[in-house]
Amino acid sequence: MIRAFAIGLSIATMRLLFVPALIIVGNPTHSQIETLSIASFTVAFCLHTAFAEYWIRRSRRLAD
Repeated sequence: MIRAFAIGLSIATMRLLFVPALIIVGNPTHSQIETLSIASFTVAFCLHTAFAEYWIRRSRRLAD
């Protein structure tokens, strides 16, 4: 359940990464928009998944 929640939250984080990147680029082409979208989703997905795994493994270790 923690993993699923983390993956769901990655969509919101993706937007937090995508919008500033879009502003920095200025007047992006369609290709740049696609690349920024894929990159921001990948970063957000990896961050959330890694943190969820860390949280699960740390909390299980403390419970034992």
